[in-house]
Amino acid sequence: SDVNPHWKRDNHTQYPQKVNIWAGILNGRPVGPF
Repeated sequence: SDVNPHWKRDNHTQYPQKVNIWAGILNGRPVGPF
């Protein structure tokens, strides 16, 4: 498959930390650090 093993890391650098926090909340668990 063409799945990028570094997708999460790259995605984290492309969006503000706030986006990751909201993603954690929407998934039912917080994502730190806050």
